[in-house]
Amino acid sequence: MKKIVIILLISVFICKTLVYGQTNNQLTNEQKVWLSKANRHEKNGWIYIHIEGMPEERGFQHGYLLAEEIKESLRILSEAWYYRTAIEWKWLVQKAGKMFVPKIDIENLNEIEGIVEGMKAAGVITDRDEIVTYNGIAELWMYWWPSVKDTISPNSHDPKKQSCSSFIVELPCSIRTFPGFDNLRNDPEFNAILNKIEDKRASLRAQVWEMEQRGELNF
Repeated sequence: MKKIVIILLISVFICKTLVYGQTNNQLTNEQKVWLSKANRHEKNGWIYIHIEGMPEERGFQHGYLLAEEIKESLRILSEAWYYRTAIEWKWLVQKAGKMFVPKIDIENLNEIEGIVEGMKAAGVITDRDEIVTYNGIAELWMYWWPSVKDTISPNSHDPKKQSCSSFIVELPCSIRTFPGFDNLRNDPEFNAILNKIEDKRASLRAQVWEMEQRGELNF
């Protein structure tokens, strides 16, 4: 029995190594340069991500370094959406793409496209409209959906009203927080802190999603 367990563990390790090696070898020289300027590390339960460069570079770094977390967050979100509305996630993605994409500026679109390409390079497939939906889910769920649900899925529940909060960082000043969430979500990417340098402009450091009420944000 022990031999079987050991063989299985070795097999899993080899498979993971092969997948990582294949993914890394498939990167173009340009993509390798982009990733050389980014980094990821973990501390006190938080994932710290540093990205920098032009929009497509930042997006690629973001998508590549957080591919698995974004993938799992999308899985959780799509399941929650279907559970609460009885409507397929793909339907929402199509609607959101039509509503949001024409109104997004070119810089943010390029960064979103970069996220998609970065995730693809890491072996996770998504598309622009799904990432746009992911970014706009609060507006979709809390504001747009209640205004249309009675004509589409009248038996679905109204979303619970939320209060919100945020925090701003103006480096080198310290992080200023303003907690006030009714509830906090546990999607994997919510546990990531993002430090972004936008093409030699000001540095922005913020949680990828909502601010979790912890005292572990000393960098």
